[in-house]
Amino acid sequence: MHLLAKHSEKSENYLFGRRAILLWSFLQIATMGIGAAFSPNFLAYCIFRFLTGMGISGFILNDLSLAQEWIPSRFRAIVVTTQAYLVTLGQPLLAGMAYGLRRWRWIQLVAALPFLICFLYTWWLPESGRWLIVNNKTEIALKHLNRVCNFNKKKEERQLVSLEMLQMETQEVKPASDSRLSFVHLFRSPIMCRMTCCLTFAWFATSFAFFAVAMDLQKFGLSIYLVQVIFGVIDIPFKLLAALGVTYIGRRFSQTSCLILAGLLILASIAVPEDMHRLQITLTVLGKGSLASSILCAYVYSTELFPTVIRQTGMGFTQMIFRFGAMVSPLVMMTSEYVSFLPMIIFGVTALIAGVFVLLLPETRNLPLPDTIEQVHNRKLHENYAYVKCKSVILHQMLA
Repeated sequence: MHLLAKHSEKSENYLFGRRAILLWSFLQIATMGIGAAFSPNFLAYCIFRFLTGMGISGFILNDLSLAQEWIPSRFRAIVVTTQAYLVTLGQPLLAGMAYGLRRWRWIQLVAALPFLICFLYTWWLPESGRWLIVNNKTEIALKHLNRVCNFNKKKEERQLVSLEMLQMETQEVKPASDSRLSFVHLFRSPIMCRMTCCLTFAWFATSFAFFAVAMDLQKFGLSIYLVQVIFGVIDIPFKLLAALGVTYIGRRFSQTSCLILAGLLILASIAVPEDMHRLQITLTVLGKGSLASSILCAYVYSTELFPTVIRQTGMGFTQMIFRFGAMVSPLVMMTSEYVSFLPMIIFGVTALIAGVFVLLLPETRNLPLPDTIEQVHNRKLHENYAYVKCKSVILHQMLA
């Protein structure tokens, strides 16, 4: 379900941008969710849930990219953390709602209706200015940039930007946008290949271990409602630490720290005797919190590493591998029938190796978003390379 959504997501963003797909995703989630609530049989329910999952995949990718491409570098971690906390808040709310309603049709309906509200207010959101400039839609981009200037009270910056200036900047990235870059370009050059492979492995390891920990928590016989609450509450301190690390220390350090810590916690749980349930639960929950923080770091880091012309393709590809990790995780859990602790060793070691691989990536803290693959190639560690571009300077000043 999610793999199909990622593939269609990548091609549609070339034509329609972030906002249009975001609108469609909200509408699809709402209508398919309502359809699931009134489904007459199990087959219809599965079809509606399948289509709901596709909509959620499109929503996650486009919501993230649209936010990141409008937000200045120093606020990106705060915005992503806020979004992550809202996801965390949804977990205990879902548990409370399910506990109170009990009937699955009502649960499906209540969960779907808020997306109608999201669909309505998204009409007010502007399309990504970076995407518009890269795709030669300079008149619309100028309109949205002026709107942002008015909102941020940047009158001087508004006078600096003009249609001619944006058209000049468009010519610099026009060859890249005209070629309609595919996922092949993620591996065509050594720099892009290394960056894509490291990010992909980090996403895979996070999902691979995350869902293993989630399934492992069920063995303690806790209530499904209580498990949802525990999962949500433990994310609060871990995501706060991740946000502080990403903002004040660096993206790379935070990402690798979360993965290595999660791997160590998973491996440590193997040595705990079976009769020490509290310690086992503690290590499992802490491991889950570390992996949730890794997801937060990965969203910030990935959007800053991939250039605008291929950002959605890169994010779609890494998210596809993320879902693949969730699919493989239950199969690895089955190896416990032969060696009881083998799955945890595999999950823990995979997270540790992924944490080491992240060290091969460049740091992006306080750097503007790259727009072209050429800018990624010219990037040097700790150098504010993108400010030599007139458009990057203007966008930074207007959004600040």
